[in-house]
Amino acid sequence: MEDELAKLRQQLLEARQLRNEEQRRREQAEELAKAARPQTLPYYLASCHSLSLAIEVVTDRTLTTQGDTTNPTGRIFPRRIVPWDDFATRQQEIWDQLSNSGTFASRPMFPSPHQLDYVMSLISPISSETGLRNFERDTVENAVQKLVDEAYSDTQLRSDIGLQGTVTFESHTNLGQTDEALSEPMEQLSIERDDIDAAALPSRLPSRKPRRRARGKGNRADQFCIYRTSNGRNSPALAIEYKAPHKLRRDEVVTGLESEIRPERDVIN
Repeated sequence: MEDELAKLRQQLLEARQLRNEEQRRREQAEELAKAARPQTLPYYLASCHSLSLAIEVVTDRTLTTQGDTTNPTGRIFPRRIVPWDDFATRQQEIWDQLSNSGTFASRPMFPSPHQLDYVMSLISPISSETGLRNFERDTVENAVQKLVDEAYSDTQLRSDIGLQGTVTFESHTNLGQTDEALSEPMEQLSIERDDIDAAALPSRLPSRKPRRRARGKGNRADQFCIYRTSNGRNSPALAIEYKAPHKLRRDEVVTGLESEIRPERDVIN
């Protein structure tokens, strides 16, 4: 009798263990499936934020680049850099439009957690401009391009926010126009208005003196954000310069962003 009870208890224990193991496998499969599914906009933004926080800066000088700051001679640079006082308000307006535009914010169409985990695994400590370029491409530029692509594909949302095309990030100026044609609108870039007709920019520019040729990559920035409109125009929206983070102290960045900057007066000279 005791042997039969002991055998029964053992069978019950084994059955319970099998059920627990099956439950664990089922939950694991569900988690894997969930991680492989496309994300909605809110979850995607949260994931992108986690990626941007993964930046790690190499501070050991023996392991970092030691080059001087960029020589501005012959290069294009803004004459004024001014605070964008209403940026937070403008940004919130865009987020509100994205959130309130039908099913856009709730439709799963962005990279899955599994895909972004893979991106996270490739992030390396930054010790040079090249390292920063790679980090920005993987964590910022690809995410921005994906978001704008999806927003533009939504006909109603495209109309609501006045989006006329998509964006790409290019490290060259081979965009179907000459370097000079591209450099002219680049000099007129402004955050004060967003309704500038790129086609009209060159005609409004005054005649300029010949510019001294810059060394190395010439007048080109490290990267351009290109606004590709539906009518086939490629207009530079942003010029990007990568500077390894170990070359600027935090207090220098904070001081520089407190008020208007005139690069020629405050930095170059």
